Amino acid sequence: DQTPTLRSRLESRQRFAPPQEENDTIDVVRRLFKYMVGEENRYRFIVAMLVRVAALMALIIIPVLTGISLNLITSGEGTFNQVSALLLTALLAAAIYMGMSWYAERVFSQLATTGLYKLQRHLFEHIQTLSLNFFDRQPLGELMSRVTNDTEAVSLFYESAVAPMIRSVFQVVLIVLIMLLINWQLTLVALLIVPVLLVATGMVRRISTPAFTKLQEELGTLSGFQEETISGHKVIISNRRREWAENKSDVLAGGVYDVATKAFFTSIVQYPITIASTLLTTVVVLATGSFMYIEGQVTFGIVIAFMTYVSLLASPLSDIANLMATTLNAVAGGRRVFSIIDEEPAVVDAPDAADFEFKGGHVEFEDVDFSYVPGRKILKHNTFEAEPGQMIGICGPTG
Repeated sequence: DQTPTLRSRLESRQRFAPPQEENDTIDVVRRLFKYMVGEENRYRFIVAMLVRVAALMALIIIPVLTGISLNLITSGEGTFNQVSALLLTALLAAAIYMGMSWYAERVFSQLATTGLYKLQRHLFEHIQTLSLNFFDRQPLGELMSRVTNDTEAVSLFYESAVAPMIRSVFQVVLIVLIMLLINWQLTLVALLIVPVLLVATGMVRRISTPAFTKLQEELGTLSGFQEETISGHKVIISNRRREWAENKSDVLAGGVYDVATKAFFTSIVQYPITIASTLLTTVVVLATGSFMYIEGQVTFGIVIAFMTYVSLLASPLSDIANLMATTLNAVAGGRRVFSIIDEEPAVVDAPDAADFEFKGGHVEFEDVDFSYVPGRKILKHNTFEAEPGQMIGICGPTG
């Protein structure tokens, strides 16, 4: 088979600038976040953040009220009215948490939709400003992949990761603060999980980030092949190249499968690590709290409150672990999207440019050379004349 493969033809072109190294992850997230929380949405975002903090404060006060109630009951000094008042306050705090959380999530979802809309609009409008040489350099299928597949990865980040990430971070910070105020010794025991998770997150990020970047590249190559073969199906059928197209598609799809398996496995493996670490921490806190209670250093209510806080701490940590794959995939997609947005047009109008005036359509070429890439001429010494009404096409090897 002497027919050049699609991959070799794609690689022979001058394509997008290669993705930057993984150390620009924070910058990519910041740029994605800016579309969601621009100047016009900054006030709504701040209000939603404050409401989210208030909701979490209402949530984390419930274990304190429960602990005080248990202390009153076990000591025999509490009255029915005291315990009832504490329980009613806990129910009111739960209602406040639910109501404020609903409002905050609604605002965050609207901001996420706005961010995706602004990114897609900016990307499409910027593509319209680019010069012809940009489209000559880019396989149409890969360009479509960046407009569709990569923005879809960003869409999942906006819709399902941003709000849970914010909630989880605030929940962890507030719970740690309230735990320190109650008992710093048990707090240190409960925070033994943090170093383990930090190490696991660092290892996952080092492996997953380049894997997700490679995954988006492989998806772009596959999309390019599918676009060219579908749009050129008449040529493929007439030249009996259907078997070649099927085999090539299998090879490219297999490459996507291999890279995707590695990328998602290394990111998902953090979830069981988080759960196992959380369960171990719960056991350690319970054992430590029990010894301290026997020694009279803490009350029974504090031990129960800390057990509740450990479970509340586990929830956001596991959420962060679950959203790691979504975030890393969005970073890889965002990096590829921004490579287009950062592309500058090669030809721009002069400040004093005048509007084009049609003067009959008579065009003459005299000894014209042309090249996609400087120094590599494709057309040499072309001289011809196009009369008004004539249509002239210049066809290369690909047809």
